[in-house]
Amino acid sequence: MIEKFIDSEKRRAAFQREVLESMRDYEKTGLHLTLDEIKTWMDECSIAGKIVDMPTCHDSAPDLS
Repeated sequence: MIEKFIDSEKRRAAFQREVLESMRDYEKTGLHLTLDEIKTWMDECSIAGKIVDMPTCHDSAPDLS
């Protein structure tokens, strides 16, 4: 029981470190993906098990015209 708790806390701490690192990277570079871009990519991946490259991060809003 204690081992499960310790493992869970280690995973939570690792996740928190990853979040902080991601935020530092974003603040430094401005590179990001929007939620809509991620959703579209995930939808494309789920179609017939198709493997699709992840969209490229960008530092400005995508051109929606």
